[in-house]
Amino acid sequence: MKITIAGYGSVGSYVAGLFNDHELAIYDPPLGFGTIDDLSDTDFVIVCVPTAQLPSGDCDTSIVEEVVGLSDPRVAIVCHSTIAIGTTERIIAETGKRLVFMPEYAGESDDHPLRDPANRRFLIYGGYDPAASAVRKLYEEAYGPGLRHYRVPPTTAEIVKYMENAFLATKVAFCNEFFDLCETVGVDYEWVRLLWLQDDRINPSHTVVTAERGYGGQCLPKDTAAVSATARALGSPMAILEAVQEANTRHRARGEAETNLLEA
Repeated sequence: MKITIAGYGSVGSYVAGLFNDHELAIYDPPLGFGTIDDLSDTDFVIVCVPTAQLPSGDCDTSIVEEVVGLSDPRVAIVCHSTIAIGTTERIIAETGKRLVFMPEYAGESDDHPLRDPANRRFLIYGGYDPAASAVRKLYEEAYGPGLRHYRVPPTTAEIVKYMENAFLATKVAFCNEFFDLCETVGVDYEWVRLLWLQDDRINPSHTVVTAERGYGGQCLPKDTAAVSATARALGSPMAILEAVQEANTRHRARGEAETNLLEA
């Protein structure tokens, strides 16, 4: 069985490691890997390409759509790239391609806990048979037994990924606001955070306030902006996420100013 990984960045390199016991091809022309033939002479194409933020805030799905368009219609295509809500259904309707959207949670850094397959608890497949069943079988073999598997309509899976990242962004902004409050009244935020986390309902992830302040990276800013832009366009604006983005702009600016002051 041959598997082609389209996009060999952080997610693509992680996914490639799941399938070391298969024939693998890497398709990433900017990095000098692969040819168009790798998208047709294969059994699966796994799409892990960038989906940058457009000036409007929307998600740029052009590279995803290019890869899907070049792939053979008989090939099962997995999309791990975060894409605009409704993209999978639209591509299936327009092209008839066997596309399945799977949210990926491996993160950007090598020390992210979900980059260890042993820490994975569930997989979500947004698509239809026969492609969805073929993809599930492939990933069951890669991760082994014990995972929960959920097959849902593609748009459901797309929204799940946005909801995840939007929540994490909100959590970071929330903690930064309390950090500022603690500084204002002369209280140690780390003590407040530690005592807050004694409540088992509160998960410690994304509660540490770093020198950079706020949230950054390749995922949270663009995904929060994208889902906000989509909601506005649909006439259902998300006031909380709009406020989160405004707060993050302030937090990041303050972090940059404080860093520059220390380096001066």
